[in-house]
Amino acid sequence: MSGESVAYHLRLNKFIERELFFELLSRLKPGVPRQDLSRYTYASMGGKFMEDLKIANHRLGIRDLFCIESDKTTFGRQLFNKPLSWIQCLQKSSDDFINDFGNLCESRNYPNFIVWLDYAAANKRGSQLTEFQSLVAQMSDFDVVKITLNADVKTLMGRPLAPTETDEGTNVDILEKIREEAFQRLSNQLGALMPAGFDSQRMRQDDLPNLLLEAVRIVAVKGMSGRPRSRIVPLAINKYSDGHQMLTVTAIILPVAGEHDFLERTKIAEWAFFSPDWNTIHKIHVPDLSLREKLEIDQKLGRNPIVKIHRDLPFKLHKNREASLEILQNYAVHYERYPSFGRYMT
Repeated sequence: MSGESVAYHLRLNKFIERELFFELLSRLKPGVPRQDLSRYTYASMGGKFMEDLKIANHRLGIRDLFCIESDKTTFGRQLFNKPLSWIQCLQKSSDDFINDFGNLCESRNYPNFIVWLDYAAANKRGSQLTEFQSLVAQMSDFDVVKITLNADVKTLMGRPLAPTETDEGTNVDILEKIREEAFQRLSNQLGALMPAGFDSQRMRQDDLPNLLLEAVRIVAVKGMSGRPRSRIVPLAINKYSDGHQMLTVTAIILPVAGEHDFLERTKIAEWAFFSPDWNTIHKIHVPDLSLREKLEIDQKLGRNPIVKIHRDLPFKLHKNREASLEILQNYAVHYERYPSFGRYMT
């Protein structure tokens, strides 16, 4: 359903982003009803292996689990691979799932949900945002919702930009035309959901996540219209790239009167990856390391400044020195979340 056929062990940044998601959920426990996440219903587009559903069970104790999948072949593999008897595999589209969400809510013993809409198709951003809005409109106080969108500018371009996305070595008029065409494609995709204040100059890799984030904010607020006693609050906003750049937004529905108490109970503002508003995006960008490289770096972490570690490494992580240092700094932040897979050999 997610459109992703690449395994997590080949997608390091997505793996770490998923780890952050479950770190976040664990931190919410003091602020949710009964201080108990195990009574929530968890639904996602879990793919062939349903890793996130297993984590929802193992770390949060959730047994009411739904995996959404429209592709017949992937659905067949889900039924074969299903790791837990509690997972209910649904062969339906995300749109059908959301249209039936009200009935699903009525059938549960407890009202609260965690739903992850893990989209990947780059040409369906408009319908994906519309689905997100429809889901938000049906959610209850203390429900958690997450959306993943393709935020790679290359998906909007009929022809590539220069590698550095600058005017150097490329005709300025050609670059402008490429960006204008990309902007028009995105405008056609989003339609009325296209945020105001953006133009073709924002059709750059670093800018597209900001544009899509504003679109997410717009539909989230629209989804909450008519509910003055509740509002949707962002919790974590990340961007990462494993081939394509992706944007993820996690938010919670809160009663306005209880928002301050929720923040106080969870201390979520103290979490390093908390997004206090709709503008704060955290970038996840770790290197693909061999076991030998990882051990070399890990042995130096905590004992030396990152700049010195980078200077002394017998290898670099990028041909550009500043980019190599930035990647190492990001790894130092996430080294405990970095996956260890059998493919890493010395």
